[in-house]
Amino acid sequence: MASEISFVSALLREKCCMSCNPSSVMQRMVKGGRGSKESEKMSMFKRNCSQGCEIAINMDKHMSSSLARSVSSWGDASNDSVVMSASELEAQEEAMVKSLKSLRKTCYSKCEETCASDAWQGGDQEKCTRACSQGCDSLFDLFR
Repeated sequence: MASEISFVSALLREKCCMSCNPSSVMQRMVKGGRGSKESEKMSMFKRNCSQGCEIAINMDKHMSSSLARSVSSWGDASNDSVVMSASELEAQEEAMVKSLKSLRKTCYSKCEETCASDAWQGGDQEKCTRACSQGCDSLFDLFR
């Protein structure tokens, strides 16, 4: 089943990458329009941000085994029909938020690794890491 395309994952990734697109106001403010140095900077930002989306959507390849154990319980259908009290629901949500924070941190670390690697031709390493991390945020913010 791992080799099959996950359409939900593809939709989440696409939504994340769309949020990396510079705003229309930013695009209008760019001097010289398309093909200019500033336009290339926007393209570089979007590429690096989209890389963060790609890392985030594939977190199962990058997370630690302890985090994987924590996250693996999320898909358990055995409690879908269990009605929880407000305190139980709050505890579940807090556990999920804690795991999402850990996933986000792992994504940031992977962005740093990716942008620092010699294979990455993304220009300035610090700008690459910031844009890539914004891609991580774009995906994980969908779960708020």
